[in-house]
Amino acid sequence: PGLSSSTIAAEGLRWLERAAELASAGPEPSPSLVAAVRTQLGDWYQARLELDRARPHYQQAWHAATQAAPVDGRPLQERIFGTPVLLQYRPVDGWDRYAQRPADEAERRHVGLELAVDAQGRVQDVKVVSDAGDARFAARTVQSIEVARYRPRFSDGEPVATSGVRFLQPVFVLLGEAGGERASFITAALRMAVGLALLHAAVQLSAEASREAR
Repeated sequence: PGLSSSTIAAEGLRWLERAAELASAGPEPSPSLVAAVRTQLGDWYQARLELDRARPHYQQAWHAATQAAPVDGRPLQERIFGTPVLLQYRPVDGWDRYAQRPADEAERRHVGLELAVDAQGRVQDVKVVSDAGDARFAARTVQSIEVARYRPRFSDGEPVATSGVRFLQPVFVLLGEAGGERASFITAALRMAVGLALLHAAVQLSAEASREAR
């Protein structure tokens, strides 16, 4: 029989912990290696909503990163902890339903969101910036991101809240359906306008007939 998901997860954690021990062993451990492994351990716990267990590993990673050489001219701790990092998110069902359609039938768009990530890595204050022409899909994207989990931004070795975080959810839209809701609204508005115009003409004709009868 195959291994259960819990067994696989436990084995993964055991190997990560062993890797962290090896990375820190020796008289001169590599700061960048320690930072990388401790960050992965922190992410493992953070993705499982265990920030209290993730925090010590993140803090060890931060400390090690401050001792490492910059990468591309940027301090390693800023590269790892300078912005929130999405760890757990379930894409909206059906986002790629039309992905295999020809380019003249379907178009790849994005639902754009702006949100805040608190010091616990939880999502708050989600706002839709662009709905990709599908308000209902955008609403489902908001529901999905609200239960996502981030690695929080760190400042001076401590997790802090971050606002103005951007998120994009791709979606393939059939070109024939693009703007469907707007088109329906315009059609209904035109029908109403025509109906009012006909009613107005009928009232005028009735008034003129009444005047002539007199």
